[in-house]
Amino acid sequence: MSDPESAKKISAAFEANKNANGILPPKALAQMAQDFGLSPTPFGTKTSEWLVASFDSHPPKGGLTLKGLQGCLAYVTDWKDIFERYDISRAGQLDKSSFQCAITDLGYGVGPSVFDSVWKAYDADLSGSVTLDEFMQAISELSHYKTYFAQHDNGAGVGVLSFDAYCKIAFTLPHPGV
Repeated sequence: MSDPESAKKISAAFEANKNANGILPPKALAQMAQDFGLSPTPFGTKTSEWLVASFDSHPPKGGLTLKGLQGCLAYVTDWKDIFERYDISRAGQLDKSSFQCAITDLGYGVGPSVFDSVWKAYDADLSGSVTLDEFMQAISELSHYKTYFAQHDNGAGVGVLSFDAYCKIAFTLPHPGV
């Protein structure tokens, strides 16, 4: 999406969809994911709001500038490339086994019971698969937790958490996509 033709398409789409304040709202971003061939369907509200929050300008405006949209679409394109390595059926979704391989290969391997919890959280519609937007949310959340856990890791992937530290994770650590 960095070639001149794509840049023109992104700019035109931004101009056509920006609001009166000159920003692209989350709902328009959701549709653009499909329009630009990044997803077979529009992204869900949760994903769109998370991406806007991640690429919003400072101070936040509640939407994306053209520069924010360009960065966001580049980010999604990178994740789509990774996602497609595991989408064996080319259906735009990962089954449970492919999802587990992906998170393990990306360095977020977890035990079976934790994996089942992650799977249930991101296959909330019980479709038996996760889409690109659900995949990005899951990886982002796992990354977030892994970063926090690293503060308590003894170097062998084991850490001791006090009850206070656990509560900090559970209650105060921001949850991506929420």
